[in-house]
Amino acid sequence: MTTSFESTSPVWDKLTEERDATAAELESDGWEVMTLTTGDVTPRPARESDVGKTFIGLNVLIPGNEFRELEPFVEEAAFDSYEVYKSNAGDTMLLLIVMKAADEKRAVCFPAYYDISQASYMISEAEAAEEMETIVRPLSDDRRVVFSHHDVSLLLPERVDD
Repeated sequence: MTTSFESTSPVWDKLTEERDATAAELESDGWEVMTLTTGDVTPRPARESDVGKTFIGLNVLIPGNEFRELEPFVEEAAFDSYEVYKSNAGDTMLLLIVMKAADEKRAVCFPAYYDISQASYMISEAEAAEEMETIVRPLSDDRRVVFSHHDVSLLLPERVDD
């Protein structure tokens, strides 16, 4: 199920401001940075992808014009690290994801979000697999950029032990 998040809310505005500030900081350190405008975000539990690999993670929709710029930006780069800034707004998990290709000094910054109660299968399967991915795609859904995350705790809600 896709989560809708009111793009005019103060929380969303703050998250996009953080994206822009993070991008500016990286640029001042000599990084080439691309910021993305996030549309709908869909948490996906384990399922076979069209390339025969099991996918667990977030499906992030961005505008087609941004996607056309993203593909060549990431094509020759090895995005080998990432940072995630997270917070909650009620039952909504808010994320600022910063994917980094250190050798190329390139970064992709984008906000993401999901309803924690609607993402329970994704959360439990990501914890069990100890990895998840973020698919970034245009509305046409005919092409994708996939980012891998090996520390899923950065993208998931804090565990509360009973």
